[in-house]
Amino acid sequence: VLESEVRALLLGEAAAGAHLFDVDGACVKVFVETLLPPVPLVIFGAGQDALPVIELAHGLGWYTEVVDPQARPASHSRFALADKVTLARPEKVSARVRLTPRTLTLLMTHNYSHDLALLRFLLASPARYIGVMGPRKRTERMLSELAATEESLRLEEAGLARLHSPVGLDIGANAPAEIALSIVAEMRAVLDERRGGMLRERRGSIHGGLSDGEPVAVAEEHAMPVAVA
Repeated sequence: VLESEVRALLLGEAAAGAHLFDVDGACVKVFVETLLPPVPLVIFGAGQDALPVIELAHGLGWYTEVVDPQARPASHSRFALADKVTLARPEKVSARVRLTPRTLTLLMTHNYSHDLALLRFLLASPARYIGVMGPRKRTERMLSELAATEESLRLEEAGLARLHSPVGLDIGANAPAEIALSIVAEMRAVLDERRGGMLRERRGSIHGGLSDGEPVAVAEEHAMPVAVA
């Protein structure tokens, strides 16, 4: 009986913590802890400024993939710290790169035509976060061009909510390492549905969920919980 009740608890995506069961008149406590695989981050672009992003993400234990749309073999050695390096032209990316609803993505090829093709791919993907390096007007131009294509790409509000351009938090970043910090910090905030503000201005517990009045920008992530007796 206990086994079936615990299985039902897990399939119901129970909240982490202690859960009590009555088994033949005895109280049995089952602890549930949520364990997730590493956060997947895919960076489209193999320029020098991608290196500090990889370094920070690696330090957080994230799974990092670099996609070089110019397909340069030297990218394998340049990004040795990355978990995976994929050499694929923009038109081949959809067949070579797998994105899921958990995936964080960063577009930073610094090539307009590449960014345009890859942004089309990213907006049509289930990626949780789409960061675009560069000025706001540049991204707006790409969105206008995509919306005007024969495919009539639907730029729905729900999809655009995943788009972050300019990418990163407003921390006054200028140097490549500082810019990388602002980007990774924003990604981390999105993972926990936070706004990225200062903790001294946060209402309620700093470890809780959203504080009152904070809008939810992304859909809630579902994880398979694991029970530990």
